[in-house]
Amino acid sequence: GVTGNVEFVMKNAKTKKSISVTQARKDLGDIFGAVSYNKERILLTNHKKCVAIVPIEDLEILEALDNVEDIREAKLALKEIKAK
Repeated sequence: GVTGNVEFVMKNAKTKKSISVTQARKDLGDIFGAVSYNKERILLTNHKKCVAIVPIEDLEILEALDNVEDIREAKLALKEIKAK
């Protein structure tokens, strides 16, 4: 699923940093540059929650993987309907 894909992309990132929301507010311009120009992946943390800030290219890959998964599930569902 998508969660596994996100974990795969983040785990295999060449550059990955973790930064708190509080710090991110102060450094938003630097974070934008790191992600957009240096293709860094940043984990934004707040208490026990975490989100990823990734380059648009990474997002496009994740969306494509999600679409492939959706198509696979739809084909399985059609196969089951035809079998009835």
